[in-house]
Amino acid sequence: MQHRGLDNKLRMVACLSMVIACSSHVARGAADSIGERAAILDVNQCRPVYPRAAMQRGEHGVVKMQFTIGANGKLVGSAIVKSSGFRDLDQAALNALIHCRFKPAYRNERPEQSAFVMEYRWDLQ
Repeated sequence: MQHRGLDNKLRMVACLSMVIACSSHVARGAADSIGERAAILDVNQCRPVYPRAAMQRGEHGVVKMQFTIGANGKLVGSAIVKSSGFRDLDQAALNALIHCRFKPAYRNERPEQSAFVMEYRWDLQ
């Protein structure tokens, strides 16, 4: 029972620790012309779960991931750019992306594929 409250608290902290840095010029949020719109990621749909074993071992760190959103708004692919140093944490962060909902970027009123880099901080505090 005590772990469940801790798990929920950690999930909340984990979700709030996401930092998204866009590598696509359209996704930066600064539209150069009419008809350009940044891709949107709904992080409320893809909250990562702190792996219980990693939590018990006191593992923490930052994982940096790269991922691509297709013109259809679906995740095309993802990869670890920089490991947290712990395989369980890296895999949990990648697994969370599968549950994310995306809206594609638009250029000239047409959806287009865009690439992103995201850092996720696993913190036990």
